[in-house]
Amino acid sequence: MKPNRLLIILLAVLAFAATACSSGDSDSDGGSSPDDSGTGQDISSATTEAAPDETGLEITRGGEISVGIVAESSGWYPPSAETAFSAGFLVMDALYDRWYDQTGGGELIPVVAAARATPNDDASEWTMPIRPGIMFHDGTEVNAQAAVDMITQWHEGPFGSSSTIDRAEVVDEYTVRYFLTGPDPAFEEVLAGIATGAVFSPTAGRAFGPEDSVDNPIGTGPFMFESWIRDSEVVVVRNPNYWRSAPDGGTLPYLDRIRFRVLPDGTARRASLEAGDLDMATQGGPDGGPALIEQGFVPYEFIGNGAALNIYNTAVPPFDDVRMRRAAAHALDPEQANALRPPNLSGVAEFRTQYYNSSSRWYDEAAGEGYARFDPDEAQRLYDEYINDPGRSDGKSVGEPVSFTYDCNTDPINLDTAQLFQQEWGDVGFEVEIRTTEQASFVNQIIGTSSEPLFQGDFQIACWADGSEQDPLSIYRTRYGSNQVLNWTNFTDPAIDAALETLRTSLDFDTRKAAAADIARITADAQTVYWWASGSTLVLGRPEVHGVENFTYPDGQVGERRGSGRVWWHEVWLEGAEPLDDVPTGFVEIPEVTTTTTTEAPAEPVPGGPDPAIADAMPAAPPGLRMAGNGPPLADLCPGITTLEGIEPISATSQSYPGDPQLGPNGQVTIYVLEPGDADTIIGRYEQAVAECVEFSTELDDGTPVNLGYVSRDLGSFGPESYGYGVAGDAGGFPIDSDIVLIRSGDNLALVTALHILSPADGSVVTPLAEGA
Repeated sequence: MKPNRLLIILLAVLAFAATACSSGDSDSDGGSSPDDSGTGQDISSATTEAAPDETGLEITRGGEISVGIVAESSGWYPPSAETAFSAGFLVMDALYDRWYDQTGGGELIPVVAAARATPNDDASEWTMPIRPGIMFHDGTEVNAQAAVDMITQWHEGPFGSSSTIDRAEVVDEYTVRYFLTGPDPAFEEVLAGIATGAVFSPTAGRAFGPEDSVDNPIGTGPFMFESWIRDSEVVVVRNPNYWRSAPDGGTLPYLDRIRFRVLPDGTARRASLEAGDLDMATQGGPDGGPALIEQGFVPYEFIGNGAALNIYNTAVPPFDDVRMRRAAAHALDPEQANALRPPNLSGVAEFRTQYYNSSSRWYDEAAGEGYARFDPDEAQRLYDEYINDPGRSDGKSVGEPVSFTYDCNTDPINLDTAQLFQQEWGDVGFEVEIRTTEQASFVNQIIGTSSEPLFQGDFQIACWADGSEQDPLSIYRTRYGSNQVLNWTNFTDPAIDAALETLRTSLDFDTRKAAAADIARITADAQTVYWWASGSTLVLGRPEVHGVENFTYPDGQVGERRGSGRVWWHEVWLEGAEPLDDVPTGFVEIPEVTTTTTTEAPAEPVPGGPDPAIADAMPAAPPGLRMAGNGPPLADLCPGITTLEGIEPISATSQSYPGDPQLGPNGQVTIYVLEPGDADTIIGRYEQAVAECVEFSTELDDGTPVNLGYVSRDLGSFGPESYGYGVAGDAGGFPIDSDIVLIRSGDNLALVTALHILSPADGSVVTPLAEGA
């Protein structure tokens, strides 16, 4: 077993994070989830290259184009798709519409949703109207029941445990209500995500099953899935029943077919464009762009909120001392770094001081005033002050030079930049070793593991990438929360916690922006990272390809190009094209869904390392838990229920569960990695302890009787081989109290203690621990 195996969800979200700072061929969207757990898209906020004027051109329908993309996804079924940049964005945008689209300014525009969703008073419930008359590629209708079934299938997938949606219910035929795991004023952004916002057919998902759905995607988008040769080509074909109409009243989409060709190497994509094998290609950055533009290719450049940066590990010397973080930042000249790798076609860079760039609605100029800009004299002053401090954190003698390691991946352009930094730091007195690591291992090294110290990472300074137009609550609670996987700097502050609470509880934009500015100010003063310039994504196309620049929303509003090289494919057209004669005219046929009354026992858990879904999900979404005190702890009522006597865990990781925002942190989860057989031993003791005290009973304040009992449930949202065991009271079918829950997967056991559930009389939404309750 490998107790320090990194979370699968983490890899899905972060595999690109370091890549983004390494090459112009990678998009700089870093750090969120997956979107696919969330909405971490790099929204376009500015452009540097004017697109051609297409006014007056006569649109032609039909034809096909070939598009070169950087990478390939693991599949195209939203609940399990680990969307890589150009594959995830470009292919998924052809197959799926979203409930909402998010503009460059952060505005949410209804697409499949009929209007903006309405929250309740604390934003823990959201009610969304659905546009009627939209059909999936399989001929089934998009309605409220489909929306509810989509959430069920999300919860059954590998990322379901990280979902902020607890459940959904039908209000009427075209209205759905989402119940969240807690207040979230930014929830609608989830419904605009690349994967989380994708409107997919739950009927097809159930018919094909989770494994076969990855290469049988059924959405509502302008194109339908046709074929997929892994690591080579994805082909989509015109949806003859697409619900959108063209501005001239005709049908959409204009093209009949798109071939997405997987070409990871930027040089190969450029060569294929020049040879005429591609009609469009994403370049990830400006590399090679000017030469292709001179040849007549049309540039579409997207400058969003993504940026390259250096991250400091504030948990280890010498960068646990803010003087060293600021000295290292003051020593670097960003003009020199950007001369090695221009951030965009214009070569004009915006040097960052905070997470959001100046075009973002969350930007606050004053918040960045404390950021350490290039100032060699100040760098020298801080350095000298530190090395002459008898209490210096690195433990060296007074006057000894400061030494540290700079980590990055193996991309050649990153090595050039690292050597420049090494020289500039050396001018101040730092002794710097450059350490390069292959990409996959580099991500694991920087993030750290689930063993102690929890996710601290093995680095001092490292190259990285981050940036998104996502809501600051989604960003900052992961970047600066305690024991958060995405808090790669390991920096926390009580003032940040207070600002996060404001972001979580307030629905007023000005109040929330002020809280976000507080966090930007705190992190700029503390110099938690060193920002380079905002990066860009470049898409190049033949002059015969049109409609990339602008598009029309369902309400008639004219939109502009999307971020991260995303394209609205339904209005792209090819000059001189003719209709193809092999385009389908009907709906996609799917297998019949068969049901059986046979109940099979769950598969035996497979021994292994820490289960990713459990480790990532437990702090955010234990099953059926709401917090309120209802009597004495069950551990006191059932002695021996949590005993680990004679058990020697391989590792044990503990952290608090934040619980209900109105009541504060009242829970604790410990994730144990155990030797084979030990999980069975603990569960056996647990069952016996519960059985010995089932006669206990009490009542709620309103007189409702509560009978203590033991229930077990297959927790599919925690992985296909996980099992849950809970002690729960019962009042009218609802669990009232759940002081202890065991979540098991293979030889891993998550023990949750001191958790309570509000009664139905308190107005809480309670998820039953027992199936069917």
